[in-house]
Formats: sequence, C-alpha cells, structure tokens
Amino acid sequence: MATTMQRTTRQATPATWQRMLRKALEEGIAVRQLAGSGAWVATSGTDPHAAYLVSLSECECPGHEYGGSRKHRAKLARHLGWLTLRGPEPDPPAPAVPPLIRCDSCRGRGVDWAGTARNGAGSGRVRGLRRDR
Repeated sequence: MATTMQRTTRQATPATWQRMLRKALEEGIAVRQLAGSGAWVATSGTDPHAAYLVSLSECECPGHEYGGSRKHRAKLARHLGWLTLRGPEPDPPAPAVPPLIRCDSCRGRGVDWAGTARNGAGSGRVRGLRRDR
C-alpha cells in the first residue's frame, strides 16, 4: 500500500517573516521584475545559477514546495515596501570568487587575483591568459 505525503502549512508569524528576511539579506538574495511579463524572480541563496518565480503568496523554490522557507517571499515583500527589517542590517555576503583585475606587470599576458601580492610564492598570478585570443 502506497503512502502519500501531505504538505504541511505552517502559520507565518511576524517573527518568522523577520527571520526569513534576515536570512535572505545574509545570503544576498536579490529580486528582479521581468520586463515582458511583470513577474518577479528571486535569486537562490545557495545556487548561483538558479532563480525562482516568486510572488507574495507563492515561490518555486524547493523550500516553499515543502511548506518551509519564505526567504524569497520576504525579500520581495521588503522590495515592495511591505516588510521592514527590525534591528541592524546584516553584513552583505562576501563574493564567492574575488574579481579578476588586469595585471600591470605582465603587459596583458595574464591577470592577478584582486587583493593578492604581485610577487612571490602564492601571489595568485595566472600566466599565459590573453584577452585577445
């Protein structure tokens, strides 16, 4: 006999919305409106290649499907002016990979990782990369 799983719906309290908004800000979730349809999308806080359709009542993210996470909806509510964060803003997340900058010392033959030493072992220098190839 097959068992079926039922989706549980948890009551969203003001404290839950505050917690989810704080989590969305900590994870760097962004919301954008699609120009053609007017639909809203929210970036994933865990997968840099994913985004989900989101509204104030629904979200396509895996967490919402199982009755859990409301962080994408909370970020949209803040963007639309319906939700404000109580307390101090969390620090924005650090970028996953430092940006590349042009290497002044190699005349275009390579790049240096931003914020690393120019000379010596472990400098982060990548040789042999050409932008004109």
